[in-house]
Amino acid sequence: MSKTELTKQIEALLFKRLGRAEIGCGEVTIGWAGNEIVDFITCDVDRNRCINCFEIKVSKADLHSKAKLTFIGNYNYFVIPEELYDEVKTEITSGIGVYIKTKDEFGRDELRCVRRAQYRDLKADKTVILSSMLRSMQREWFKTLK
Repeated sequence: MSKTELTKQIEALLFKRLGRAEIGCGEVTIGWAGNEIVDFITCDVDRNRCINCFEIKVSKADLHSKAKLTFIGNYNYFVIPEELYDEVKTEITSGIGVYIKTKDEFGRDELRCVRRAQYRDLKADKTVILSSMLRSMQREWFKTLK
């Protein structure tokens, strides 16, 4: 299934929000032959190496689809358009954070955290998560060689 333009815009904003002490990667399949994909994962490299998982949802139908939500991180977030948040904010499970795609004071796209995620223990082995990120980063690098 191809990505919508809005999904691509949100992914670009997730990359843009990375700090210098954070690494991130999109579309990370967890485990060597895993069937769970996290839309975007980051790891803080100078703190406690917390894993942050982001699930991108661009419509109410997308949010309610059968697609698995892979919230395996220490902090887990939905990343959604601002208009969608207004419709679904009461449906989002406690403990899950929310970033919205909105506009800054100059009319530029930005991500804004409107609800912080609560810390929780990882739902997968940290080594498996990090090696899955590395494999996905390598996949993206190989794409640039074509």
